[in-house]
Amino acid sequence: MPPTLIARLVGAGCWGRTLEKIEPDVSVARRFLDFAECNIADTHVRAITAENRFDAAYKAIMQLAHTALQATGCRAFLAP
Repeated sequence: MPPTLIARLVGAGCWGRTLEKIEPDVSVARRFLDFAECNIADTHVRAITAENRFDAAYKAIMQLAHTALQATGCRAFLAP
């Protein structure tokens, strides 16, 4: 069976980041989801500036990406 795209990216640097194999952890994935939900909620608060709502949306996207990586047994980190 050919390796998945994620498996092929482990150890490959891209934009100064690389992926590392880890043991999937449901509690860590849950925390990322909780953070993403809070940031998504912030995007709907009109009292927050448009710039901060955009920032909250960006953070939510990143947290959801980290959730997906965690679920597949990987994490992103800055390469030295």
